[in-house]
Amino acid sequence: MGKTAATVVTYPWIVLKSRMQAAHGADAVVPEESYHGTLDAIVRTYRNDGIAGFYNGLRSKIAQSVLTAAILFVMKEKLLYYTRKLLLALAARRPNAAK
Repeated sequence: MGKTAATVVTYPWIVLKSRMQAAHGADAVVPEESYHGTLDAIVRTYRNDGIAGFYNGLRSKIAQSVLTAAILFVMKEKLLYYTRKLLLALAARRPNAAK
């Protein structure tokens, strides 16, 4: 849930960043249509697409973010499990130093 909330809050900035990079890139279709800064990108996005323009593609980004977080969490748990198992096996094989 935390990852989803963070994505929803930060997504408008991600959209603006990608639009500005695409407009200023070497393969920009119409160089005259590049943005003149962040404020210009905000104003033009709002004027052309409304509030929804800042959230285009949000569903796929949330799916990608949640899936990535889930995979990361599962991998961390598996790594922790097998590390503990290995350490216990190594400790069982070690001769007792107290004797």
